[in-house]
Amino acid sequence: DAEPPKPDAEAPKPKDEEPIDRVPIVRTLTKNPNNVQIFLVGSKLRAHPVGVKMGPLLAMNPQWRSFFENTGIDPIQDIDFMVLTGPMMRVSGQVVAYMQFSGDMARVDKAVGTLLDKSDPKGEWIPDMPVKAARGMADVNERLFAIKPKEKMLAVIPSPYPSASERKKLEKKNELEAVLTKADKMAKAQFDAFSKSKPTDLSKADFAIDATMREPWKLFGKDGTVEISVLGKVEVIPKTIKHGRISVVPEGGGAKITLTLLSTDEKQAAEDAKALASVWPFAKMGAKGKFGIDLPDLTFEVKGNVITGKIDVSEAFLNTAFKLGEELTEKARKQGEGKKKRKRK
Repeated sequence: DAEPPKPDAEAPKPKDEEPIDRVPIVRTLTKNPNNVQIFLVGSKLRAHPVGVKMGPLLAMNPQWRSFFENTGIDPIQDIDFMVLTGPMMRVSGQVVAYMQFSGDMARVDKAVGTLLDKSDPKGEWIPDMPVKAARGMADVNERLFAIKPKEKMLAVIPSPYPSASERKKLEKKNELEAVLTKADKMAKAQFDAFSKSKPTDLSKADFAIDATMREPWKLFGKDGTVEISVLGKVEVIPKTIKHGRISVVPEGGGAKITLTLLSTDEKQAAEDAKALASVWPFAKMGAKGKFGIDLPDLTFEVKGNVITGKIDVSEAFLNTAFKLGEELTEKARKQGEGKKKRKRK
């Protein structure tokens, strides 16, 4: 009469952890799919000889220059950590940004106030909210700003309000008032949630940068391939990789970089690891030829459906990568200015 033995429980799959899981308020504020997340720990980066130089580089980013420009705020020196998350980083209007500052919050107020004055249409501080709140344009999209001066917290949230062109369409349909009422409720709920949040302590974190991306093959375009002479189109990251994560831990002047990829299952992970290993030599050739960067050797380990690769990089390597970042950011800045000029015409 004894019960038959129960089958062994299936081994739990690794949790698909995300940087924003560490900061509950960011999870609360995000309404769009969090396909891409970037976690920058300024308190770690400013103690690193290369990381400390990233402040001006981040401030040059076309999507965030309007916030940092002429404010004296350095994203590394003055911000203990920053979280950016959204469907795509290049669509900045859908990105949530959360920051905890180390410096004077009066400069944060000034930065937001300056941005509101430059907004077209002009931005405004919103009265009667549980936190210091504002709405205004940043880059080409309207955002909500929530500030808790005492806790040195700032959140920049996608605006729920319709754009000028959307308002015209809604007016013709006699739907504008209802949409604005709904937007007011959404904004109030976001500010309420932020007012109840507390700062996050990252003093024990070892990483300086932690970034994740769903379907990381999309880094290489719509089909995930790059053109390599002789070989033609090559798939750099297999499409069966559903999630990628990179963590950078400072090590002296260099860093330890860990790449973690989640495949569909254990069998597929083994095949994906072989595919990645076969492509890496060509990635090294391409990086050297196009950017002058000597990528180190990389081997992949497989455990279940998780593929892990680790690299130790020197300070010289990071300096070369930093210079490349400066060049690409400057190129993006010029392209962004060109697009704005053409749009005005």
